[in-house]
Amino acid sequence: MQFVLSQIPADFLSTIIVVQHMPEGFTEMFAKRLDECCALEVQEARSGDLLLAGRVLICPGNRHIMVRRMPRGDMVVLSDGPPVNGHRPPRMFCFIPSRRNLRLQLSEF
Repeated sequence: MQFVLSQIPADFLSTIIVVQHMPEGFTEMFAKRLDECCALEVQEARSGDLLLAGRVLICPGNRHIMVRRMPRGDMVVLSDGPPVNGHRPPRMFCFIPSRRNLRLQLSEF
């Protein structure tokens, strides 16, 4: 993750949302470490975070993350809903609502 994100310039035009299976409490430290070595702003996602250019949001451990179109702009919504296929967060749970709401074209590494 560090290698990939460190290759992206600070003037990147989108928000990157990272969803990984990590324990609670670890993702905040992970985001801080990545923020120190990347040109992009990296932080652990919080409900209400706006999707801004040049920002990386790390999904908190044991949370679901979705993106909603709101009057203020596109923003993150976190939830403690039940696991999907035994996982929270599951990658597909994140991408499907985002694609439907924002008509995003998504790709995977």
